Amino acid sequence: EPRFEKEGLLIEGASTNLKLYSNSLSSGIPWAGAGVTFVENNTIAPDGASNTAHTVTFTDTNQSLETYTPGTSSGVYKTYSHFVKGVAGETITLILDISGAVSETFTLDGTWQRLSIGKTGADTTVYTKISTVSATARVVEVFGAQLEALPFATSYIPTTTSAVTRSADVCSVDAENMSAKNEDFTIVVDSSTIGHNTADRQSIYAIDINKISFSWWNGAENTPLGYYNDFAITGVHDYNQSSLSRYAQKISGTTHSISIDGVENTSNSGVTLNSIATISTIELGSISSTQFLYGHIKNFKIYDKALTATEVALS
Repeated sequence: EPRFEKEGLLIEGASTNLKLYSNSLSSGIPWAGAGVTFVENNTIAPDGASNTAHTVTFTDTNQSLETYTPGTSSGVYKTYSHFVKGVAGETITLILDISGAVSETFTLDGTWQRLSIGKTGADTTVYTKISTVSATARVVEVFGAQLEALPFATSYIPTTTSAVTRSADVCSVDAENMSAKNEDFTIVVDSSTIGHNTADRQSIYAIDINKISFSWWNGAENTPLGYYNDFAITGVHDYNQSSLSRYAQKISGTTHSISIDGVENTSNSGVTLNSIATISTIELGSISSTQFLYGHIKNFKIYDKALTATEVALS
């Protein structure tokens, strides 16, 4: 379900952790590697739970602790993620092998870090590895492996004997005594995204389905899309905003516009103003329980006037 984090309300679409026994190194298909040893459940996990994370010890360079996941879908982008903690300044490498390997070396900072790597491949068996290839770390702590069919990592989903699916987050608010008649208004919201899902649009908000909405267009990760009474305007902006950006959708006279971080991104001056007599539902992070956002929402506000750029910044 949606939950509040320091960045705001986290809303995520559905995802499945395909990695069985996600927080065990010895159960199911065990993790193993020549010259690599591990001790399970001997250290504190990222959530503060005692004796639920594991210590892995390497003895040399070019060693890997690895496992594999069979029976996944062919040709689908997959992301492998793992919580890792190690000595600040040292490095560790993640390897994902689907019809050929990709690797990325990460610099550790002494705290728990969620590291991830992804690729597409035809093979249905996926190999995941923690490695000292091109890395300096020899002792690391690990917790919570995840393999999911998305081009980015979502919140950790614990598994044991079978894959587990987290259902999509749905967040809606009933609206009473609200309307959008032939008059000016401004909607302001701060939002950030985890990643770009090319399979579907991702909605930041929707008022009575698509009467008024703001989303990101599927397949085009730099296209913001605003709707007002089924009239669309599209702009161009970097989609993958890892930090919060402020979005404002505005009707001013017959002009429909979108601004991002104080700069107008797109507008159309030929809008026909139509009365929306009654607004019954405001959805955050989806449209009609579809087109889910993977990201955060904060400071959602509706004003019954066309705000200036200064007023948007101060709202």
